[in-house]
Amino acid sequence: MYVQVFSQLALDAELASIYHRGLAKETLDDVEAVRYAALINTYFAFIEEMSVQVKVGLGFSEFMQMDLQELLEFGYPYWGRLLDTEAGMAWWTDDAPFQYSPDFVRLVNEILTKDRARRSV
Repeated sequence: MYVQVFSQLALDAELASIYHRGLAKETLDDVEAVRYAALINTYFAFIEEMSVQVKVGLGFSEFMQMDLQELLEFGYPYWGRLLDTEAGMAWWTDDAPFQYSPDFVRLVNEILTKDRARRSV
């Protein structure tokens, strides 16, 4: 699934441009924001699925000692950048809570809140 997420960028120059512009916090039009959000959604689905596989011992042996919170904190430097954009936060706020488990959403929100508090000091 990891390869699926990132191969989209390698194979689709337009999506790669949207991704780059989104991370640069440039304004995306409505269609571009949907495509950016879809890419983020695919990545977050990968994270949640990875946590399930780790929990039941099916894969990602290098992460076997991590619980979901540790796994999310480990990946935060990357996924935090994805959400620290207008399109990313709009997707997280409006759509993600209905697509992911309550525990997953709660932990992501806790990490985001903790980081915002740290940055505002």
